[in-house]
Amino acid sequence: MKTDFEKSLLLITAKIVEAFVLNNEIEQEDLPNFIQNLYADLYREIETITSNKTPQKITKEVMECLIEKIETDKKYDQLSGLNLRDIIFYN
Repeated sequence: MKTDFEKSLLLITAKIVEAFVLNNEIEQEDLPNFIQNLYADLYREIETITSNKTPQKITKEVMECLIEKIETDKKYDQLSGLNLRDIIFYN
């Protein structure tokens, strides 16, 4: 059974993937790896933000830090152009 943290992270990942796919072309065979890598990256970023190897909860403050990291880190260039705050908080 998935924890609340895992469910929240899956929901956030799904929202970002949905917005990305609606605004970009991605080959169908590349989609599973994209989703898996995004989930793993988000998990690692949240671990770093919370300084906790087993994060329990994704707070609004953690999400703000995560969004800022994604928007400023060149590693996430492919997500640039998405309004992550709207996607995550209002969608």
